Amino acid sequence: MGWGWGHVGVIFGLAGMAFGFTAMCFGLWRRHRREVGALEILRTYAAQGKEPPSEVTALLQATFHRDRRARDVRLGLFFGCLTVAFAALFYFGNGVRPHHGLIFPIALFGAFAVYYAASALFLRRDDER
Repeated sequence: MGWGWGHVGVIFGLAGMAFGFTAMCFGLWRRHRREVGALEILRTYAAQGKEPPSEVTALLQATFHRDRRARDVRLGLFFGCLTVAFAALFYFGNGVRPHHGLIFPIALFGAFAVYYAASALFLRRDDER
């Protein structure tokens, strides 16, 4: 039994998941370090009994919204790619049997792609939540 394209696809799939997991962990670590730094700044002002300047809080909020927007863009692109991949599988298939079972994942991934793209597009910079 030799190595076929199925084995190569599994290897590339597993390697992609490993790289994605590593990138996710690194991103979470960077976000944690950034938030710890922001808390240290706020803790310094609280220890002095002062209210932090509005510029500092505005900068921290802008950083949060920029990170959220970037995350939403990445997720929108990810789900958009999944939608295209499943749509290609549905359309091209192997010609042996209909692939109607792929309609649900196409609709689901497409809805997620639209949601995250709209969220990134319409996220207000001056959100007061």
